Amino acid sequence: MALNPLFTVTFNVSGPSANRWPTRATSPTTARSSRRWFHVVLRSTTRTLTLAVRADNLCLEGFRGSNNT
Repeated sequence: MALNPLFTVTFNVSGPSANRWPTRATSPTTARSSRRWFHVVLRSTTRTLTLAVRADNLCLEGFRGSNNT
């Protein structure tokens, strides 16, 4: 798991929409369009948000739950 992430974004998907997106880092522009994407769907009781993530330009190191596991 990254010990010094550039930023951390926490979404309360079941509460009021008071979360704001902070200044965000973006990847450099790539020379070609990707045909490989996957979606991450966040659902609450009243709303749905779909994140489209490029599958060929992604680095994930891990995740941590609310109980730090």
